[in-house]
Amino acid sequence: MSTQIKFLHSLFLLLLVHSLGACTYLQETIGWGIQRPTAKLESVSIKKISDQSVHLQITLQVQNPNSFNLKLSDINYQLHINKALVAIGSHRAPLEIHSRENKIVKIPLEVDIKRSLHIVQYLLKGQKRQMKAYWEATAFFKSSLGSIKLAFQDEKQLT
Repeated sequence: MSTQIKFLHSLFLLLLVHSLGACTYLQETIGWGIQRPTAKLESVSIKKISDQSVHLQITLQVQNPNSFNLKLSDINYQLHINKALVAIGSHRAPLEIHSRENKIVKIPLEVDIKRSLHIVQYLLKGQKRQMKAYWEATAFFKSSLGSIKLAFQDEKQLT
């Protein structure tokens, strides 16, 4: 091979290795770059019940294990109570979690009564303690590499 072809071949390999190093999956797999933040469902509280809706407040504890601040945006979430989908929501305002911080995040949800008749039945029977909430969400982390999608989920007894 000529010197120019060897040089171009080496340059291509170097760029390929560099590109793989920027891959988020590879970074997570081998420990480079962002560490996945955790979000624990602290509680789901019933704030108000009307004839049209149930107002809930979801309290999350979000932990950033990284040595840099996380800027999250476009948070989309779903709430299931006793395995039935009762609410879908989103939080568009940016949320910043500082380096190595545990942050309490409260998200309000308004659930239509038609989607949550089984909640009302449990409450009328005084069986609130038998209700479990399952929460799942996705958020986007803004980085120098672009937006990175993060997924969270947790389950908790309804309080």
